[in-house]
Amino acid sequence: MLVLHQGPGARYGTVSSSPWHAGASYVVLLLGSAACGSGARLQPLFPSSPQPTLFKAAGTLVPGMPIAEARTTAPDLFAHDPLRPKGFDDVVMSAKADAYDHLAGVTMQLGCKTALADVMALWGAPATGYDTRAKAKLYWWFNPATHLRATLETPDAADTCRVVFDRYLPLLELIGTTDDRLGIEHDPLLGAAEADVTRTYHDFLPDPASRLCNDKLLILPPVEFDRTFTRVRVGCSKGTVAGLDIVMNYSAHVEMKETILDLLKKKLGEPKNVTQEMLAYPQGKLTVTIKNQPQMSDVDIEVRRGPQATPAP
Repeated sequence: MLVLHQGPGARYGTVSSSPWHAGASYVVLLLGSAACGSGARLQPLFPSSPQPTLFKAAGTLVPGMPIAEARTTAPDLFAHDPLRPKGFDDVVMSAKADAYDHLAGVTMQLGCKTALADVMALWGAPATGYDTRAKAKLYWWFNPATHLRATLETPDAADTCRVVFDRYLPLLELIGTTDDRLGIEHDPLLGAAEADVTRTYHDFLPDPASRLCNDKLLILPPVEFDRTFTRVRVGCSKGTVAGLDIVMNYSAHVEMKETILDLLKKKLGEPKNVTQEMLAYPQGKLTVTIKNQPQMSDVDIEVRRGPQATPAP
């Protein structure tokens, strides 16, 4: 069985076509098109590309690589004194580790006055959102070929903005298109022996030396509009994987709820209402239930193998 829990309703309005009429919404911001790379102030700092790339000073850094290797590859980005490229008084470059001794990504600070125009001149119009906790407007650009994401953060009350470059996991690759497993299950997870999963998915373990059923956690890159890791809690029984619980947050970009519903509908068919706050997908080899949880902005996908029965409300 696969159970998906959904968070609260909209901040910007409603979309009547959604199965969750009052719980799904989106905002569209139309921005003037930019001539990518033409007259871009920041272009000398980046390779020429219509999609996001790391700035040249990052060298061969790759988000997600071991932090020790990253420090050796681009030591200037980890120095006590931040890297300031010549001719760009408002630009500061740096890199940082995540909580699991890998490279979280690289960051470019720049003045807010021209930040959006500067980045649009590189890569065109972005997707948009808002971080209510940080009180900052967010703008995203994606490179699907490299899974690199560039996020421009523009705080409501600040003179300095920043672009964060990190890796992301597309929702389509996470959820997948077949009705018997998730997209991330290149090798089946449910029912697999702990040793096999540890070997196949070792890059996503918090500690590669640990045992999966002890940590009970896999760490995946964030999906497009989540600002934190995609957390996969793992349930084990008798040395095999018995369940998965995947957590994502859509608070910065509420349209993500609609994307998830659309992907599940294509994957598993039309949902059925169970209660006002539950939808069920009884078709396919997975049973999917979607719950709307007030006061939260999390999407929680719980995966189990079991009979295809509509869950009790």
